[in-house]
Amino acid sequence: MRNRPAQRVTTPGAATRHADSEAGFTLIETAVSIAVAGIILAALTSFLVSVTQTTNQLNGMQSALEIATSAANETRNINGPNVPQLAQPSPVTVNGITYQLARTATACWLPPAGTTCAASNAAGSAPMYRVVITVTWPDHTCPSNTCTYSTTTLIRNNTNPQFNTNQ
Repeated sequence: MRNRPAQRVTTPGAATRHADSEAGFTLIETAVSIAVAGIILAALTSFLVSVTQTTNQLNGMQSALEIATSAANETRNINGPNVPQLAQPSPVTVNGITYQLARTATACWLPPAGTTCAASNAAGSAPMYRVVITVTWPDHTCPSNTCTYSTTTLIRNNTNPQFNTNQ
């Protein structure tokens, strides 16, 4: 059997192609494929950058929450009269990020039937300290490049519990 030369297949208005194994993509098809792949990769890159930024911000908030919760638990163990002598702001480093922990205490009075600690002493109110725990850390996604997390807790002003035995 003799080898026959490749036959040309033609369609009216279409480019001529070889029907043998040497047929491939045209330059225009290759350029369009590269352009489509580039658009898809650009969209994926943008998405991945956004996900990474959100993950980093959530990690920072989770660390701040853990620092504040730990500080609140430590503060609750402080003897009532010693609460106003809380330490000055202190740095805490977690995963290479330095967080600033600050605690401030103000005196207040909790009325017997109330849930809000007032600045003035009413009859029968329990002396308390309202402790505000604030954690700040650097993050370019927050206003002024600093993120803040705050929480509060109430601590009894005296060491001995007082019970009303007249009820």
